[in-house]
Parts: sequence; C-alpha cells; structure tokens
Amino acid sequence: MTRLPEVWNSPPSAITQVTPVVFTIDEEYLDPWVVTVKSLVAAYRRRDSALPQIVVVSQAECGPSIPARIEALNEGLGCRIEFRRAERSIIHPERDSLRLRTLYLRLALPEILADYRRCVYLDSDLIIRDVLHELTALDLGNLLLAAVRDPYNPILLGSEVWPGMRSFGLTEQTQYFNAGVMVMNLERMRSADLFATSQRLIKERYRDLIWHDQDILNALFSERWLPLDPCWNAFPFSVLHRLHRSYASEHLTSLRDLCDIERRARILHYAVKKPWRDGFPDSEVYREFRHYEALPPREPT
Repeated sequence: MTRLPEVWNSPPSAITQVTPVVFTIDEEYLDPWVVTVKSLVAAYRRRDSALPQIVVVSQAECGPSIPARIEALNEGLGCRIEFRRAERSIIHPERDSLRLRTLYLRLALPEILADYRRCVYLDSDLIIRDVLHELTALDLGNLLLAAVRDPYNPILLGSEVWPGMRSFGLTEQTQYFNAGVMVMNLERMRSADLFATSQRLIKERYRDLIWHDQDILNALFSERWLPLDPCWNAFPFSVLHRLHRSYASEHLTSLRDLCDIERRARILHYAVKKPWRDGFPDSEVYREFRHYEALPPREPT
C-alpha cells in the first residue's frame, strides 16, 4: 500500500484555484466520517462525476488510525484525500479537550489551507446525497462564507444562543447559521485574520459561547454570509420531533416544511442525535446511515 504523505501547514508555493472538500476530524468521529465519505463517493458515482479533492485536517497529536483509514479509502474507493496536521491549536481556557480543539480547527482553516482560495467545509456526521458542484463553484464575491440558517436557532431572538450573542452587539433579528456545511472564502478570512481574532475572543469571551466556533463565526460574520438553500444542511426532523426535542421556531419555518426539506435534502446532517449511538429510532434516516456504514471501503470488482 502506498504511504500517505502528511502535509504540515507550511507556507504554500502557489495558491490553487481548486475548491477542495474539507473535514476536521479526530478519532472520536473517525468511523462516522468514513460513512460520510462513502456516501459522497456513492453520490458522485451515481452522477458518473469525478470525485472532488478532499483535505482532512487533524490535530498534531492524533494517532496513526486517521491516516491509515485515509489510505484505505484512497486505495479502495479511488478517493483523492490529502491529510494535514495542524501545527497550532486554539485552546479553551477552562475546558480544553481534543474534541474541542478539533472543533476549533474550523477557525484555523484559512491558515492551514493557505494554498487554497476557498473550500467547502463539511462536518463528519453527514450523508451526502448529491454531488457538490453547486457549492464548489459558488462565487462568494466579498462575502466570507455561505451556510444554511440553523433550524433550531434561525434568528437570535428567543434562541439558546441569544444571551451570549447579544454581548457581541448583534440584534434580535440577526440570522444565525449552522456551521456544519459551509463554503468558506479562505482568502477573505485570512485578510480578516480569523485565527488570531478567534484566539482572542475565546480567551476573553468564552463564557458567552454556547456553540463554540459556530458562535464565533456568527458573531464575526453576521452581515457577511450568504444563505444557502436548506437542502444543503437538512436535519432529520422526522426523527427529532419523535424524540421530543422541542422546536420553538414554527412561526418562521413549520415542522412540516422542515420534514419536506429533509426528504429533498442534498446533504443530511445528523445534528443533535447520532445514529451510531444508542437511542436513535429505527427510521429511514437511520437505515440510510447503516446502509453506507455497511458498504465495504473499496469498489466492487
């Protein structure tokens, strides 16, 4: 098996026009990430389309299991996955953990991916149902990112994040996005010095942050992001409403509409409840996850 080259985030020799698909992962989310990649490969194969460039970023202290799984996917499914280790980390002042540092890697992507102008960032708990051409080709202009409005916290008023977000000077009607799927303008974020600004905010304002890096991105770019069609980041509300997860935004988007979005989703996001953990009900979205989980990590011969 060919050894996977590891890339540390050093200054690039040239900036490429390619828009990669990017993940930040640790060992805790390694298995569901593999499921996400299998679904992505299947979506592109259905369209007879070339697979996108994929970049995986992990903390420097992550062990050999992540590059080993990447090698297997590259060899078995014909993926083009590049592995990078982050040289620097953002540390929470009170609750430091590998999981939290991995979440904060999203804030470091403009520096880690210094050889790219933009990227499509994806969480590791997704099912990709369609090709991502519309996202990789999206022109953001001077905007910093594109994302889907968070269905549980579509605006700040009445949301769980409102007390903290208010301290950043945002208004009640400010829209709040979910950071699980983003088109990121890395060039503009580098100009805005996202990494250093995020380090300072986490150090000084961490008590105001409920959803960590997602709150920071919303606070910094509240008027500089483009809303995407919700089909690009749909939650499994057909299951979540059965689990009695409260939903307080019926006046903005009805639960019925959210279930319709789930059915036509191009990316399904297992937010809140995870199908690889106990307690996820048997359902179409549960069986969809298990279907891709069971697929072998190689092309059929």
